[in-house]
Amino acid sequence: MATALTLDALPHQKSEPRRRRRERPATLTPGQSVGAWRVERELGHGGMGSVYAITHKTFGKRAALKLCHRGVLGPDFTAATFLREARVVNLIDHPGVPDVFATGSYDGRPYLAMERLRGQTLGDHVRASTFSTLESIALILELCDILSAAHASNVVHRDLKLDNVFVVDACPALGLGRRVKLLDWGVAHVVGEPDPLCGVLAGTLTYIAPEQVRGDALTPAADVYSLAVLIYQCLLRRPPFA
Repeated sequence: MATALTLDALPHQKSEPRRRRRERPATLTPGQSVGAWRVERELGHGGMGSVYAITHKTFGKRAALKLCHRGVLGPDFTAATFLREARVVNLIDHPGVPDVFATGSYDGRPYLAMERLRGQTLGDHVRASTFSTLESIALILELCDILSAAHASNVVHRDLKLDNVFVVDACPALGLGRRVKLLDWGVAHVVGEPDPLCGVLAGTLTYIAPEQVRGDALTPAADVYSLAVLIYQCLLRRPPFA
């Protein structure tokens, strides 16, 4: 089972990009407790944090725990910035946005407890050439619907890319086909509100719109640019500016 979260996008200073920590952060172990949750296993890790399969100790609810690496936190990316994702996703009323239902702190590191998904990222599928052109277009249309709902709620994702689009496995027993979820809303911007990442170039360079690089006011158009890059990659199996 692939993790429901991708973790490699870090904000970067425009004048001097921040280097990621090379050392492997300390991991949680199976059976360890984090608040009301019990850790089952690690699902994945990246530059920003690690993700664990967890179960609620009282209710038995299964979820995913996104735990921030200590080395990521600093003046440009605080614990409050990390936890802000919980509020942002709850501004958007769409099943394609993963639910975040608890936040907290463990050993001085903020965490999110969120919906656990089964499947793979769209990036994994593209690299494996899993889908036909028509299947890819169907998934892209689902993604467009998610973005439309986000933009209607004045939310700009700001880090749209293949590895932040998750394709949930089909479940024939429940009559469910493949579904798309858009992940990692941690650097999203709410139009009309102060931007906690103002002055920081957030996102993934292959997909970043020119106005983001210039430091212009962020609008949904930035996501549309990233979407165009994603569609190009999805259909042609390579980035447009390789």
